[in-house]
Amino acid sequence: MINKISDEVLQDKCTWISCKIKKIQNENPIWSVVFCAYNEENYLLPTLDSFTKIQTNLPIEIIAVNNNSTDRTKEILEQSWIKVINENKKWISYARNTWLNEARWEIIFQTDADTKIPSTWIDSHYQHYFNNDIWWVSWWIKYEDVCILYYLYRFWAIGYHVFLDLIWKGPLCRGWANLSYRKDVASSVGWFTPWCDYWEDILLFDKLSKVSKVKSDKSKKITTITSWRRYKNSSQVIKQIKDKIFSISERISSNEVIPINKTFKDAR
Repeated sequence: MINKISDEVLQDKCTWISCKIKKIQNENPIWSVVFCAYNEENYLLPTLDSFTKIQTNLPIEIIAVNNNSTDRTKEILEQSWIKVINENKKWISYARNTWLNEARWEIIFQTDADTKIPSTWIDSHYQHYFNNDIWWVSWWIKYEDVCILYYLYRFWAIGYHVFLDLIWKGPLCRGWANLSYRKDVASSVGWFTPWCDYWEDILLFDKLSKVSKVKSDKSKKITTITSWRRYKNSSQVIKQIKDKIFSISERISSNEVIPINKTFKDAR
């Protein structure tokens, strides 16, 4: 259980974080670090703290999209020297497209509001873009403090992705909270699909992989750590496995990475 942080402690932490992030934010950025947040006050501070440890000489900006939060998410972001944009349509695809519209720079580094990035994360992604043919980079995400049953699920999920790799004979999207891509290419394929809320990253990846080269980086220097909230007990892990099995049958029967007629709901 995550305890609600007091206003006094929150203020102190935000002040410290803002001093650090202020030094990272560049007035003339060339690359953009982006994430969206919906009611993330219980997870946001560790994410922001990980940003303060970024080690890079690249001129970057950090952009957060507050997706109609009703808790203290917006307050925390605004106190932390993060560039905050408000998107009142509470669908993640709308929030992601909002940052794509706002970010002015060539490469987008995408993570989540409950995810901690390593200090080497940006440079580890960026090194692949010296190859002008690479337009997307991603890799796996680790979870912390999860139910022990999760590790069985992870073993099963890796096999699941290998199986789908064989079916479609091509790379599949990994790491919605650990990826980067060229903005102009994402724009050329129509950005994130507006009606989609759960597999929006996979749909974008599928469109990009048809027109560009993608890269999976297995280095620890690029691996992110995200929250355990979806895997905190056995019933949640079992539900994830059932959902995956159902999605496999849908995807194989339709012979599509994402079924066109799939109905989505806000999963947050």
